[in-house]
Order: sequence, then C-alpha cells, then structure tokens
Amino acid sequence: MNLERRIIQVYDLPIHSNITILRPEQVVVKFPQGKTIDIGALCYLIRQPTAKSHLGVKRISNEGRLVQIDSVYEPRKDDVRRLITFISEHIIHSGKRIETIRDMISRSVAFIFWADQNKFYDLLNKKEIAKLALIQYTQYLKEKVSRNEITINSASRQQSSVITFLCDFFEDDEFAIGVNIIRINQKLKKSTQPPSEDSQAKVLSLCENIFDGIVSFILEHKQYPHELNMPTYLNFPNNKLWIFPAESWFIHPLKSDVC
Repeated sequence: MNLERRIIQVYDLPIHSNITILRPEQVVVKFPQGKTIDIGALCYLIRQPTAKSHLGVKRISNEGRLVQIDSVYEPRKDDVRRLITFISEHIIHSGKRIETIRDMISRSVAFIFWADQNKFYDLLNKKEIAKLALIQYTQYLKEKVSRNEITINSASRQQSSVITFLCDFFEDDEFAIGVNIIRINQKLKKSTQPPSEDSQAKVLSLCENIFDGIVSFILEHKQYPHELNMPTYLNFPNNKLWIFPAESWFIHPLKSDVC
C-alpha cells in the first residue's frame, strides 16, 4: 500500500452550529479532555492498518492516519459530515460522560474500518447494510474469542458499543433485533479486592499523624520549620517529617539539613 500523510484540521468538540465542514476528509475531532479521533480518515477506503482491529491502532494525538490518497470514497464525505454532527450533538444533548462518548466513537470507528475491509462501504447511509455488517461483525468477534485472541467480555463490550452507536446514529432503538448478542461472562470479571487490614491500618496511621501534627501547628501557633511525627513503618530518621513555608511544604528527612 502506498500510504501518505494528508492535510488535517483539528476541530474542538462540540462544534459550533455556525461552522460548516467543507473538507470532511481532513477532520480530526478533539474531545474536551484533549483526546482526538481521526474521523476524516474514514473518507478513504485504504488507510493505515490497525494493530488491534477491535480497538484500532494508536495514532499520534494531533496527526492524521496515513491513507492512500486516491482511495477517497466521495459518497462517504456526506456520511462523515453527518457523523461529525452526530458526535457534536451527542456531547451536547445525550447527558453521557465525555469519555463514554469518546470510547463509543473510537470503537465504532474500528467497526467501520472492519466494514470497509469487508466491502460494507455504505453502512453509514443505508440501515440494511449496517445491519448486515453488524451481524457479520458479531460473528467475526466470536471467532476471535474462539481463537483466544480476545476475551468474551472484550468482545461483548465492543459489540455493545457498536450497537449503541448504530441505534443512536440511525435513531432506531430496535436496530439490534435479530442480532446474536455476545453476553458478558460474569465469572471472568475481575473484582477490586479491598486493601488488607494491615494496609488500611498503615494509611490511617499516616493520616492521623499528619492531621494531629498540623492541628497542633495551627492551634498552638508554632513556628516553621515544624516537625510531624511519622509512623515507624516509613523508616524516616527519628520518625519525623518537616513542614516549611514554601511551595514545597513537605520535605523528606533525608533531604533536609534540619534533622
């Protein structure tokens, strides 16, 4: 493949309604927390290969994906314009967290990558093609699970994100009817283990020492530098920590001449 860099324009989301996207193939959208997605690359049918086809290949934040310039698919440009508007309005009106929306779009872009590789070029403007692509994509994910390339929970999350996107994009809550849903295996979920009693005791001991020392410093109007008693498990010299009237309020005993 003869892949090349292309001109890109980064648009902050949500995009103001007065802004007209003249060159959708150049658009990289930037979410409020700073992460970006190269939406414009979808206008090209031949793009930088993905390292993980269920998630997409990593890309330098404010750069575009490499594409084969002459693979531009003109009908896709209007689809990408609608997709950009959809993302922007979703941020404004859906009430969902920005990271939730970004994750859904990122996963859906990976789905569109797969769809283009399998010649479902018009899935963004023809619901029946999108439905067929989703059915075959589901089978593709299940095959990856059977080969131990991904877990069934990863496949379920990927499929769920794509279904949510397609339902919202086509404004059809029943879009996924007839699709074989990949169910999460609850036994494979990793639960967060609570810290041990010893770890909890150590943290509480540290917090109590800091609290008691600062309260004493403030209420008794003591002078800087002020020493705080520290728990013995920290192995500080003389079990002390010093407070100074500076931007760095705390200093490790080994870095201080005072102790």
